[in-house]
Amino acid sequence: MLYPPASALPVHVVANVQLTPGDSAVHHVVLGWQPGHSMPVRPGLSVGIPPAGLNARGRPHPPRLFSVASPTVGEPGHGSDTLALTVKRFWATDPDTGVRTPGLASHVLCDAQPGAELRMTGPVGGEMELPADPSAPLLLIATGTGIAPCRAYVLERFGPGAAPVGPVWLIQGAANREELLYAELWEATARAEPSLFAHLAALSRVERNPAGGRMHVDDRLREHGDRVWQWLTRADAHVFVCGVKGTERAVAAALTDIGRAVGEDGEALRQRLRAEGRWRVETY
Repeated sequence: MLYPPASALPVHVVANVQLTPGDSAVHHVVLGWQPGHSMPVRPGLSVGIPPAGLNARGRPHPPRLFSVASPTVGEPGHGSDTLALTVKRFWATDPDTGVRTPGLASHVLCDAQPGAELRMTGPVGGEMELPADPSAPLLLIATGTGIAPCRAYVLERFGPGAAPVGPVWLIQGAANREELLYAELWEATARAEPSLFAHLAALSRVERNPAGGRMHVDDRLREHGDRVWQWLTRADAHVFVCGVKGTERAVAAALTDIGRAVGEDGEALRQRLRAEGRWRVETY
């Protein structure tokens, strides 16, 4: 880690855009640092925001980690000495009293105005980094703010200055259109690179799956089972699953069902992808 908590990098808020409504809104926060500092962030890595104050033991709070949502060259339109985070206001609810306590880092980030000064640790991670081959097919499956690293992957492949060569298929889960994060980016990328980029949404509070239940990302996978199987049986395909706990389990179950439908072993395929480093998961 280049910047541990004891020597965290001073950063400032460049921009803060609220993406969804409500008291658990999601914000797109751009952070910047002074030129001359090195912060080698790449898609798939995370950075930490150390909350102010001390915990119950009188010790500094450990940094809260956030996935980088911008490409290696920095947040588009803001220069190379920047990165972006996708931050949802977090509330901890006491199960006995129902009292809600605001998250120590998420509320600071969501409330921070341009120019506000913070500290940042990191970068950390590596499990979720892109394959070295820029032509490798990517199947991205995201729910909630798990879309953050997927935004970074898409911008790395198709953003300003990129020379796209590899296909990307993004399946995104959200409650409704209002909460479908970064929809304009997906639409613009699909228009610019229709042969290389595709986006499918699963809107759980709006759409129904064939069984009459809520539509989720695993239902979308089953719906396009033949294409999913053809995609994943390519020798260079990679899968990235990002989102709330349970997402990987649901995706694995869908792959088992898809395999059964085509007369193959979906779980064996998943295990092979995992063993070969081509099944990457980040859940929270």
